[in-house]
Amino acid sequence: MDDRQEGFFRYAFQLDTESADLYDLVINMEKMLPDTAAEVIALAARSEDISACSIHALDAMQRFSLERQVHAQLLEQAIDVSTISIEVPETGSVHIFGMTATQEDADRLPKVVRAVPGVSELVSELSVWTYAL
Repeated sequence: MDDRQEGFFRYAFQLDTESADLYDLVINMEKMLPDTAAEVIALAARSEDISACSIHALDAMQRFSLERQVHAQLLEQAIDVSTISIEVPETGSVHIFGMTATQEDADRLPKVVRAVPGVSELVSELSVWTYAL
């Protein structure tokens, strides 16, 4: 992976590609022959442990993808997301909470989110900033 790709993953997904938590299996090819490494990978891929993880990983990726799509759509619609949190606890279910600067944004935001493909449920807990004079 080059520096540009790493930068993208860091920016778009807040991921450190050096983190061991991202990988199910790490093989140091300086310590293992390619044939041995291939056998280890094949054995791991057939294991129930990895199969079970892959189901959860796919669900997590789908939820993360939906969260990023919602975030991008809000930005595209010029809604300030700096004080808004977006969570996708289940595939299709989006929870948004935080504060908006205007009532117009608070009213528009649910419509924008519901228009994102894949959103089947929306829980919105938004407040509007009030300023004391």
